[in-house]
Amino acid sequence: MTEPARNPLRSVVAIVVGLIIVVGLSTAADLLMVKSGVAPGLGTVWPPSLLAVALAYRCAIAVLGACTTARLAPRFPMWHAMFLGVFGFVVSLAGVVVAATRGGMGPLWYPIAVATTAIPCAWLGGQLVVAKTRGGDLF
Repeated sequence: MTEPARNPLRSVVAIVVGLIIVVGLSTAADLLMVKSGVAPGLGTVWPPSLLAVALAYRCAIAVLGACTTARLAPRFPMWHAMFLGVFGFVVSLAGVVVAATRGGMGPLWYPIAVATTAIPCAWLGGQLVVAKTRGGDLF
């Protein structure tokens, strides 16, 4: 079987689509939590139980974004998924620094957890796509 041709534009599109999925769905889920009355308004500190729920859906969304990125990648799906994860880690790490230095933004464990789950979630999303192409073996 021959390797697919290199396509830088398609690589960029795959990563951007994954990023849009992660940011868009995470924001939509946050807004849904607020609009439904489950969570207090945006800009207020959420209780730890709701932050745990938010972390769970952010992880699921991150896996979905990485799956989509890997699926759209012209070749090397794991590389593309992991690029998305590293990008998410770097951006989330900036959030950790802001939360640690500004204070009053809620418990510090939440931004740390978001940052530390970015790469494992991206890996899982990529593995799900790669496993499917290999015949279903996840590991």
